[in-house]
Parts: sequence; C-alpha cells; structure tokens
Amino acid sequence: MDALISNIGHRGTVRPAWCAVDYHDEPHPEDRRCESEVVPVPTVMLFRFRSQVTGRIEQVADVADFSIVATQWAGDAEVWVRIGGDAQRIEVTLESARRLHRTLGVFLADNFG
Repeated sequence: MDALISNIGHRGTVRPAWCAVDYHDEPHPEDRRCESEVVPVPTVMLFRFRSQVTGRIEQVADVADFSIVATQWAGDAEVWVRIGGDAQRIEVTLESARRLHRTLGVFLADNFG
C-alpha cells in the first residue's frame, strides 16, 4: 500500500514510475510537471568564435556541465528529454531521444569502432 500511495501525484493522478520530483503542487499551472532524476554527464565542448583582435576564427575546448533529465508537463502526454547545460541544450520528445541514441550508437560504432 505504501508504494501505491507514494506513486499518487497531484489530485490523485498516478505519477510515472520514472518521476523522481513531482511539481504538480506548484502554484502556477504552467510550472506543474514531473521530472526524472537529473543525470550529470561530464562533457568537453568545442567553442568557436571570431577573435576581436585578429579577426580569425579561433577555437577552445572547455568543460561543460551537461545533464540529462526527462520532463512531463501536467496535462501533456508527451515526455520531453533535455540534454545540455545552462548555455546550450536540446529538448526533444522521448521518441526523438531514442532515435538519437540509436543513430549515435551506430555512428560511433561505424566510424570509431
């Protein structure tokens, strides 16, 4: 019975099993959602920019704090997967995230072993 009770969300709705944080009690309806646990992903990104001094394109690799989290907004059947950090991110449907996962796996295997 305790597992069932802990799985009950706002107004008696059943929370998804992956829902680690339930924001359905937020005062603003547009903020109500379930979120998965945040999974940190250590990432090194390439930043390209035009130098103000030389006018040439330069590039710098730097660490970025990326994470992956799934979100389902109240009243929405779609699950969104966000990958990224504060400055850059993509937010795609669950099905698109699965396609990216499959395609990236094939790409890496085919090109880098």
